[in-house]
Amino acid sequence: MTLTDCCPAAAVMAAPDSPVGSLWILTAAASVGYAIGKSSSTDHNQMLHGICCMKPNPCPGIFCAILLAIAAGLSGCSAMMPHTAGSRPATAHLLPNDQQQRIDILTRALLSLSPEVSENEARDVAQSAITHTALLGKRYRVVRPPELHNILVKIGWKQRGLCYHWTEDLLQHLQELSLRHLRFQRVVAHRGSNLHEHHSVIVTTAQNAFEQGIVLDGWRNSGMLYWSPVGDDRLPWKPLHGKARAGGVTDDRQLGN
Repeated sequence: MTLTDCCPAAAVMAAPDSPVGSLWILTAAASVGYAIGKSSSTDHNQMLHGICCMKPNPCPGIFCAILLAIAAGLSGCSAMMPHTAGSRPATAHLLPNDQQQRIDILTRALLSLSPEVSENEARDVAQSAITHTALLGKRYRVVRPPELHNILVKIGWKQRGLCYHWTEDLLQHLQELSLRHLRFQRVVAHRGSNLHEHHSVIVTTAQNAFEQGIVLDGWRNSGMLYWSPVGDDRLPWKPLHGKARAGGVTDDRQLGN
């Protein structure tokens, strides 16, 4: 028997934008996180099945808040991203819904990196990054918000969709492009933190340090590509070890968990 045979959670995953369903699965996931943290059993499958198949019940607000806080600790990937001085929110709500308009905006941002970057090269990267990020969201069957999707990956309900999965899969696609001047660098923020560690990719040029590049982050807006100049982003990015190469990525494969 699968989850879809026994409970409404599977239907929620199939339609993740349902407000009522998302609220219930968020509470259920929080309950799962709390139960896993308290359980000493090595076999959680039966427990997860039982929690999933129970009917949603009213939950006092304070109790729910406690459960959500505990479950968030499972999610990683900068869940509850810390805000720092000069931080800015994710830009999805500031961008047009039309994908072509977003490609045009990112193309102009990439052109600003260097006068040596051609419009064709910038547009190739912009179009590939935006369209492939959207495709990854469909492949992952992403559930919003991204912190909730992380929890579902951690407890085994989803296979992929942590921040380093987005980074890994996006870079694999981008490195197939034939580029002259733009290059990609793996970066990490808060490395070693179970709660805040976050991975992403930065696009820059041979003449520029990664601090002058642009962050490309598929995880943050659940498949609508987020981008920002590194200096304007709210996360303290650090390059992973390895040298970036034009049209490719660094040779560091240690992306963490």
